[in-house]
Amino acid sequence: MQPTPPTPSSWRPLQIKAALIVAATALVGIFQRTFLDDAEPTLTAMILLVGGLYLGLFDTNPLPSRRPKLVRGFVSIGFIALAIVRIWPQAPEARMPWQPYSVEAVAAAKASGKPVLIDVWASWCGPCHDLDRRVMSRAKVVNAVTNAGWVALRLNASNNSAPEVVAATEALGVFGFPSVIFIGTNGQERTMLRLTGVETADNFLKRLQAAR
Repeated sequence: MQPTPPTPSSWRPLQIKAALIVAATALVGIFQRTFLDDAEPTLTAMILLVGGLYLGLFDTNPLPSRRPKLVRGFVSIGFIALAIVRIWPQAPEARMPWQPYSVEAVAAAKASGKPVLIDVWASWCGPCHDLDRRVMSRAKVVNAVTNAGWVALRLNASNNSAPEVVAATEALGVFGFPSVIFIGTNGQERTMLRLTGVETADNFLKRLQAAR
């Protein structure tokens, strides 16, 4: 008995599977935006990637095409491309008005009765970039900092063996990156609110409000 040749309806399984991948990606994205403060793109990109690989390498439904492997390849590449676009670095929502850290800048802010935010970071520090993406470049955080009159200072500790960096981090009592220091309007650090590591933007806003 010869196998039944593919018919136009043979496209349906591929269409349904592709639609399910898109729907799963959309639902996860909606859930993240609704219930999570930070919509992490990695999970949705993984769904697209795994779905594209499955359709290209493991799906065995016959297709009404002379070159079914080529069709599957195009579909697979399409989903993989969407996954890459999903995790490609996006432009920041807003830019924090950072000024270079210095003892003089802190003293001037204290003299003016302004609260001070000090971000100690390093270019080789993965969590520093994560904090910058998830918190420091979010519009609601930048607006909260600027509207409340915070003086935002950033200390670049990438060369952590440089004498001036060692002196600054020791004076600030910094032992890990990233570290965010809050100095209130009375000129005193809110030591209990110091942040070392990464947290969500909403939790950072609460810390910011309590620190002022």
